[in-house]
Amino acid sequence: MDALLDNVKATLGSVDILVCNVSALGAGNDLKAWDANITLDLLSTVRAVAKVLPWMKEAGSGNIIILSSIPGIEVGTTQPYAATKAALISYAKSLAVDHGPDGIRANSIAPGSIKFPGGTWDKAEKAGSDRYHNTLKKIPWGRFGRPEEVANVAVFLASDAASWVTGACIPVDGAQHRSNM
Repeated sequence: MDALLDNVKATLGSVDILVCNVSALGAGNDLKAWDANITLDLLSTVRAVAKVLPWMKEAGSGNIIILSSIPGIEVGTTQPYAATKAALISYAKSLAVDHGPDGIRANSIAPGSIKFPGGTWDKAEKAGSDRYHNTLKKIPWGRFGRPEEVANVAVFLASDAASWVTGACIPVDGAQHRSNM
């Protein structure tokens, strides 16, 4: 990842926006699942931010967008996944507070169930999974979200139109989660 980010900076001259979107997909509640979620979801995000933060500070501006998930807002299906996604939301808020004086904004996005070809929900639908149908019933809009709906929020957060939005966690879930937060 360091080499990739160094290459981006060398090629483009700066890193103005960092979008962290990685997931171990939260399978299980055992120690292996905890390790996978913390290592992949949380620590890779922390490492990427640590790499670009000095560049953003030097530039006097930057925008960090961290993808979490609605289980980070309320109890999720697996403990490691939900706890790690909650940590990512907290981390984004902390970055916003700590680095606001540096001109750096940080926000998180909490997608709900997003369906795309070859993805988890696409495979579950094709398999006739009860989990697929039960999840679909819980989404008031009666459908799964699309990747471009999450991307649209990321584009907004990265834009000047969101210049005063920082420290926020924005659910993109068609009212799938039930928390007031």
